[in-house]
Order: sequence, then C-alpha cells, then structure tokens
Amino acid sequence: MKKNLFFYVFAVLCTMSLFTSCSDDDDAVSLAEVVAGDYEGTLDIAMDMGGVSVSVGEDVAETVEVTKVTDAAVDLRIQGFSIIGMDLGNIELKNCQLTEVRDGVYDFTASSSLNVVGLLSATINGTGEFSGNTLSLNLDITNIALNGNDVNYTVDVRFDGSKN
Repeated sequence: MKKNLFFYVFAVLCTMSLFTSCSDDDDAVSLAEVVAGDYEGTLDIAMDMGGVSVSVGEDVAETVEVTKVTDAAVDLRIQGFSIIGMDLGNIELKNCQLTEVRDGVYDFTASSSLNVVGLLSATINGTGEFSGNTLSLNLDITNIALNGNDVNYTVDVRFDGSKN
C-alpha cells in the first residue's frame, strides 16, 4: 500500500509540472521604447540658392528629442533651430512610423511644416535611421516663403548623434 501511495504522489507531482508554465506576459519592449531618448550630435546645414550650395553650418552641436507615440511610432523634435543667426523655432516631426529594415535597424519618414508667423513658412521632409544607439536624420526644407514671397532656396540638414 505504501508503494502505491508513493507512486500516486509521484504521479501528481509530475503532472503538476504540465500545468505550470512560463508566463506569456513577458515584459516586451516596443520599438518606440527602444529608440526613445535624447540624441546628442551635430548638424550640418547647407542652403541651395538657385543651384549653388552654400554651407551655413558645420558640426553644430544639437540634441534631438525622440518620444514614444505608439509602440511603432515616435515624435522627433529639435528645439530652437536657427540658420545664419535667424531663430526659426522648433522643428517637429510627428508620428514617425518605424520600419525594421534589419535586426536592430529602424527607418522612418515624416513630413511637417515650419511657420514663423509673419516671417517664414516652409515644408519639411525628413528621413532617418535608428541603428543601435545612433540616429541619422536628413531634413529637406523646401517651399520656403519669406514674408509671403516664395524664394528659390532649399535647405538640407544632416544630423548624426548618439543616445545619452
């Protein structure tokens, strides 16, 4: 009888392990959480004035703030952007959808507008890539109008930086 009791207890203990498992509620981190943070780096700024490209800023220290919007989208912000001493305010790219292009590398594109009331308006097209703890960002600023008058200028901005 004691042998049978031992086997019953042993069988119960063995079958209990079938009903317990690892949790499916792993603390998964979203793409946006992986890339969110402040990226410190440098800007290179060039203006194209009717076919002539002129550098108006090289290795300008800048921080790009990246914040999570959804699990696969972020907002990017450059505070106090200026060109040739003219303060243009903040550049914001909203709801940038992240696309994984290979393991740990995420691309995005976004469009925005820039308006400095009574002075300047423009369209901003941004493309970029997060790779590990680095961010590469390209901004094409087009359709520039000064005081309501269209100008034939474009501005190309390149940012390379690393997450703090």
